[in-house]
Amino acid sequence: MEEKNEEQVGATEKAEKTAIKSSENAAANALELEQQVSEKNIKFDEATAAQKKSVDVYEAEKRAVEGAEKAHTLAKEESAVKSTKIAKQDAEADQRHAMFMEKDAKNKVKAATQDKESIVTKEAMGKKENVDAQNDKMAAREDAQVAQRTQEKGSKVAERFRTLAAAVEEREEKRKASALSVAEDEKNFKLASDEAAAESAKCKKLKDANANVGKAYEELKQQMAEWSNKNPWLKQEEAEGTDDSDGVDPDPDIGASIGDDIYSSTEEPYVPPYAKRSFLELLQEDYGTDVKSLLRSAR
Repeated sequence: MEEKNEEQVGATEKAEKTAIKSSENAAANALELEQQVSEKNIKFDEATAAQKKSVDVYEAEKRAVEGAEKAHTLAKEESAVKSTKIAKQDAEADQRHAMFMEKDAKNKVKAATQDKESIVTKEAMGKKENVDAQNDKMAAREDAQVAQRTQEKGSKVAERFRTLAAAVEEREEKRKASALSVAEDEKNFKLASDEAAAESAKCKKLKDANANVGKAYEELKQQMAEWSNKNPWLKQEEAEGTDDSDGVDPDPDIGASIGDDIYSSTEEPYVPPYAKRSFLELLQEDYGTDVKSLLRSAR
């Protein structure tokens, strides 16, 4: 739009310059034609005056001829006849000359009239061309002013457009950055959700494992209680006033004697069913809980 407006301004300014030059030329031509008309009017007036004078002279010569003819007719004496005849001939010659002069003056008036009419026509055309050129100059000036205002308005609009475009571009960059941030947040959220789900699953496994440990412990404790009930000889009365909190048997002789009785035979020592496998093996075999694996995955 700005380029188009600049081209329009350039074209109108060029047209205005051309119109101004044409107007100046038309004005100069009209002035020159006006001067020529004045000159032709003067020549026409001079030719008209000369024609009138030639007519007057011709009329006077005609009267002179008439007077000479009359005098010649009235002459009686031979000398008078000769002199009047010569005077008549001279008057006729002057009349012919005056007639030629009158015709020449008439021709000059005719030529002057034609020249005057021709230059008057040219003057009218020149005046019209001058008026048209003035109008064209004014129109070109108005067009140039309109183009200038349009360019200024277009420049303001273009500047506003560039400002808005820059703002839109900036907002678009911010939107893209926000979209990337949102996508990153969504990705992190998904990763966090996956991790939370995985941790939740681990927690569930650990809870299940804890529950299984509790069950296995209760089962083991019940087996030990049942075996203990079936083997009352394992029970010992606590020595009165003794302290076994340090894990040391207060009466080692009693245990030794019982142990001697149990293992005195040549047979292998008897092992209770619940002691034939470890507590971890109990969890793995009876409850399907791999404690070592859970502990590794929980690290």
